[in-house]
Amino acid sequence: MFSSIDSLMAKEVNTKDHKRIGFTADHHSYWRALGEFPFAQDMEDVLQGKLAFQKQFGSDCFLFRVDFESLYTDIPVEHAIDVMKELVFEYKNIISNADFIIDLLELVLKNSLMEFHGEYFQQIFGIIMGTNVAPILANLYLAKLEKILKEKTKNDPKMVWPILFKRFIDDGFGITKGSKSDVEYWILNFNLLVESIKIDKFQYGSKVEYMDLVIFKGNRFYQKGLFDIKIFQKEQNLYAYIPKKSNHKKHTFKNLVVNELKRYVKYNSEKLGFYRLQNIFFD
Repeated sequence: MFSSIDSLMAKEVNTKDHKRIGFTADHHSYWRALGEFPFAQDMEDVLQGKLAFQKQFGSDCFLFRVDFESLYTDIPVEHAIDVMKELVFEYKNIISNADFIIDLLELVLKNSLMEFHGEYFQQIFGIIMGTNVAPILANLYLAKLEKILKEKTKNDPKMVWPILFKRFIDDGFGITKGSKSDVEYWILNFNLLVESIKIDKFQYGSKVEYMDLVIFKGNRFYQKGLFDIKIFQKEQNLYAYIPKKSNHKKHTFKNLVVNELKRYVKYNSEKLGFYRLQNIFFD
């Protein structure tokens, strides 16, 4: 949401300083390391044990994933700042410059300006996309909401909290002993926390697609209680890589092939999944 503002007011904001301040705030990404928050920083988090794929689960466990609708532009700025104030002062023994962090955050979020046809606009709702602080703030904001929701489970016996839940910004993945209706109830209560923040898509069952993985109950789940993974690819994938006639160095082509095959090995727990992708890749 944008509102028009006087062009002179907009010119008072130094674009270079605006970018630098956003960069400074980004360097406080150690917030993500606070242990109680369920961040998956990248696909390595998914595969290196943080999502417990090497842990045994019972046959009554099921998978689910959730996706948030237009997250960045739906985060209310004032509420996000209030939530961040609570968070940084809660961890002021870790974040010694909490007041300075909040000042920077307010400066960045309340001076989201754009120019169109000589007229200046200020974004008054939602986080501007592209600023360095946006992913970190979105992560922390949702983590705080998740913490609030978890507290509600103490007084709501109907709400089944997942055995495991991890989220990469607006993409969440979980393992639960609850039924599909339990997950729907969990989502319903999450959607009641903030009017503009909504989970609009979810998937539940013995197999889910999460980011570029398919996580599923394969043969080893029924033998050892371990979930399997394989690479998810859309049907529209044309394997359109660098054309051989391009002017790239020879090692570029070699590294492309080698690293793609390494990815196939790493992200397929079954050999058959690797061989299938390998054959398609070289076809």
